[in-house]
Amino acid sequence: MLRRAIAAAAAVAVTAGAGSATYKQNKRFQEDGIKQFHRASFNQPPKGWTGPVFEPSLDFPRHPPNGKQSYPYPWETIDFKKEPEKYLEAVLNYCFEGNIETDFVPRNNKVRKWYHAPWMTQTPFGREPLHGLTFERPAPIGYLGKSQKRLLQTWAMGMYNEAGGYTLGQVWTKKYEPTSKPEGHSLKFPNGAVTFKLLFSQANKHDLPFLDGSPTWKATIARKPFDDYGGPSVERTEPKDLHLLQVDIAVRDRRAGDTTGWIFGTFMYHDSVKNESPWKRLMPVCLMWGNDPGLDQKKYDEGYRPKESWVNPAAIKALEIPHAKRPYLGWLDRGNGPVDNYISSCLSCHATANTPRLELTFKTGKEGNIIDKEERIVLFFRNIAAGDPFGFVGDPLDYSLQLAAGADSNDDWREHWLEQQQPKFLSQFFGRGGTEWQRPGPPLSTFPEHKLAARGIVLSDYSDKEKSEVVQ
Repeated sequence: MLRRAIAAAAAVAVTAGAGSATYKQNKRFQEDGIKQFHRASFNQPPKGWTGPVFEPSLDFPRHPPNGKQSYPYPWETIDFKKEPEKYLEAVLNYCFEGNIETDFVPRNNKVRKWYHAPWMTQTPFGREPLHGLTFERPAPIGYLGKSQKRLLQTWAMGMYNEAGGYTLGQVWTKKYEPTSKPEGHSLKFPNGAVTFKLLFSQANKHDLPFLDGSPTWKATIARKPFDDYGGPSVERTEPKDLHLLQVDIAVRDRRAGDTTGWIFGTFMYHDSVKNESPWKRLMPVCLMWGNDPGLDQKKYDEGYRPKESWVNPAAIKALEIPHAKRPYLGWLDRGNGPVDNYISSCLSCHATANTPRLELTFKTGKEGNIIDKEERIVLFFRNIAAGDPFGFVGDPLDYSLQLAAGADSNDDWREHWLEQQQPKFLSQFFGRGGTEWQRPGPPLSTFPEHKLAARGIVLSDYSDKEKSEVVQ
């Protein structure tokens, strides 16, 4: 509250100094914001690094591509409820065409264009410089199987196709600030919008034998996964080998309009899958198109199971579920990814995409059961239509947590920028002329626990030993 009050006072001061113009019309504010929009990573490449570095693809389409789509997308002829594996395979092949051979560098893809979400670089959660990977939920000891004896950091990179990229561009028309209501109405991705995410783990084949042969990327990861504020440290390691663990896909499919309008799916790397390309040794994990509203603990105990998720029994076996750290893949057997928090599901998590960020956390008991109030559980596992709001505060961002993270980072950066304009005013509170704020991004104090929870990170899931880990 104090920090926002300071920012508000600074905004008044900046506005007053600019005559009748608001700070958003301030030329320096706009120029600094545009620089942040194009910023490639949170930290710089390590000294002496001579390999490739990440360059974001931000030249978004100005017109929706669906108008020139004269043929169906390859998955549109597949009944996702009857043939979930076939649907997953069609989407995955679409996502990987032209990307595998170019190491997922969009400018080199000759098949189709792909885009990154901007404003993912302002905090320690943000992109590292070698592959543009962002910090994701670490896997607690034993979460991915009995052989996992240490906490494992997870880092990810996501991309959007042209239909998705068009929507990103509508949100970030001004670059220095987002709009959550392009053309005056709630944000909604068009049919055919696709996003996928590659999740890499600090694990190796000794931690998780099924990762043997997994594609490897170099990345500068957090020296500590949990710094004093609860998230990854500012300090980064020298380049480390990370291994592909999980691939997520999400599709705006009008045929799922009776539930959410979105179809989410997940794969995991597994060495038992035979394919010449390591990138395609992927085992389908799940596909989901709804949250199965009303499926609570009582009904689950009575024998009811999700009807709006398909979960692959082979993946459950590979992940040794259930076990002490994980009674389900997703909450009460809903669809979810291997590294994701089991008290949620793919859709329930992404449905909270909103600006400003929503404060939603749950507590679990010793048996892994959610012990929060029943009405909060019912609220969380609803079927929310594409473009509809999750709650009653702010504006929905149509299941895009990357848009939500970007808007959140922009909000923190704006306050940070305003504070920097008034060092004398700040010195009254901090006695250092505002120098506390001279970080590459906002102060770490801006990340209370609910912002960690928005990224699937619940600090109580980790032991004190895990939280004090330092990567050498």
